[in-house]
Amino acid sequence: MSDTDKITWIIGDIHGMYDPLAALVSHLDNERLAKFVFVGDYIDHGPSSKEVLDLVMGLGDRAIPLMGNHEHLLLQTLYDARHREHFGKRIWLENGAQSTITSFGCKSFEEFEAKIDEKYTGFLRGLKLFHVEPLLSGEANLNVLITHAGVMLRVSLAEQLAANNYADFNQLITKERIWIEDSSVWIREDFFGGNPDHWKGHLIIHGHTPTHLLDYFAKDFPIDAERHFLFLRKHPQNETVVSIGLDTGAAFGNRLTALGVAQDQLRGDTVPKLTLYVAQLDIKRGYYRQQPITLSTLTVPCNVA
Repeated sequence: MSDTDKITWIIGDIHGMYDPLAALVSHLDNERLAKFVFVGDYIDHGPSSKEVLDLVMGLGDRAIPLMGNHEHLLLQTLYDARHREHFGKRIWLENGAQSTITSFGCKSFEEFEAKIDEKYTGFLRGLKLFHVEPLLSGEANLNVLITHAGVMLRVSLAEQLAANNYADFNQLITKERIWIEDSSVWIREDFFGGNPDHWKGHLIIHGHTPTHLLDYFAKDFPIDAERHFLFLRKHPQNETVVSIGLDTGAAFGNRLTALGVAQDQLRGDTVPKLTLYVAQLDIKRGYYRQQPITLSTLTVPCNVA
């Protein structure tokens, strides 16, 4: 099997849902696997945040884990003096922290802060914000850009991609005076409504906004509810797809989704089309350990450089 046949699987928001994640990873971890890329939000809400972190960390160099807003919020709550001064532990607790604290065998934030092992906080501090998979088809170049929530329109893409960890990211948004909810780990409306020419030549795959809540966050952008419950955003001036949201609401009892990207699935020159593999575990159908994982494909026209 050549490298062009191998699949990079991009996995959406997990939020402590260990059993669906373990089933999905086990199913996809075969001879066609190139690597896993995780869009972040491993923790909070669901019952098994520690187990999810252990699984992702245990994949080693077979995985590229990215930072989500919940990991960033945990780190802010533990280490950011300004954040602690203004908000203390309240913001994290309001965003599902207690389930994470409990999964680590602790009863309170204070106990969690005192006992959490450095291997977890060190892992979280080192998470990247972006990963790029370059694809080629004839004269066409397409970069599949994977991130948690989206890209910031006020900052060049090159500057954003240069932020390699928690410290770099904080330095960037401080320098640019960007409020955390307008940053690439929290952004919603500004990204959904922004000009996609800002990231021309890239197809962005992101999580963060559960697709069943898009009526609230992005009323003008319907989801592909007929097939995959993905958020396919098209360029306002043509039919190319410029971003795909794959947070299909695992923490809400809906679906855990993985999108597969392979080099040999980009075809065409002027307006090439990319065929993505789609793997989903539908939690709503019943007890998910016994539910089959559905495999299908999705072909989208791309906005290439």
